[in-house]
Amino acid sequence: MVGTVNAGREHFEAGVRDMAQAEAEYPGWLSRLLTDPVKGLENYSLLFDKLTHPNGAIKVFCEVADL
Repeated sequence: MVGTVNAGREHFEAGVRDMAQAEAEYPGWLSRLLTDPVKGLENYSLLFDKLTHPNGAIKVFCEVADL
């Protein structure tokens, strides 16, 4: 899994479709990939710490809103 912040809208949409298809074919894979959530942009220092010192993290990400 590779992510980018420089993709255009069509590439973002294709990525969403691909992840949805993979989740349908392999249920639960996405939740196992997203290993280290950080709640809120105000916790940016924790986010950067996890990104620079992964300690086994597969994917560190920031939750900007509750689902």
